[in-house]
Amino acid sequence: MSLAGAEIIVNSSGSHHELRKLRQRVDLIVHATKVTGGCYIYANQQGCDGDRLYFDGCAMVAMNGKLLAQGSQFSLEDVEVVTATLDLEEIRSYRCSPSRGVKAAQQPEYTRIEVDVKLSAENAIFDPTVAPTPGKEPFYHTPEEEIALGPACWLWDYLRRSGAAGFFIPLSGGIDSCATSVM
Repeated sequence: MSLAGAEIIVNSSGSHHELRKLRQRVDLIVHATKVTGGCYIYANQQGCDGDRLYFDGCAMVAMNGKLLAQGSQFSLEDVEVVTATLDLEEIRSYRCSPSRGVKAAQQPEYTRIEVDVKLSAENAIFDPTVAPTPGKEPFYHTPEEEIALGPACWLWDYLRRSGAAGFFIPLSGGIDSCATSVM
């Protein structure tokens, strides 16, 4: 799609939480935009699936090998909106290389549907204070924070969805019940 001229790729995902998995996701997304150019909008499911999995969210916007915006990895909020301002001309100029042009010319025709849509308001006045969002360094929780936040968010989301008033935790005095109580 990139070689066919797609400038914005949107990926809605259901990637469950695993310790240190966010770094892999960020690296894949940023690297993909560095290699192909373009804007990659990633939205991951957040909350529990009603069973054993917890989806840790962390929506992102990356462009041309830079992370522009990143949502929270663990949250008790129902909705989180992540935005970035970008200039499509930056994508076009980033992709301007002779070797890419040769590859793009060899691609099969990609079906396009023309839609009369604008990304800004019809009567929008040029505002010189609006600029593209600068790149930023990704934020990663420490492994200890992930171990504390992941199960706690899963427990809260499970409790909220079930409509129960609380949890019943049988304590035996062993390490398993102690660890569960601390979480």
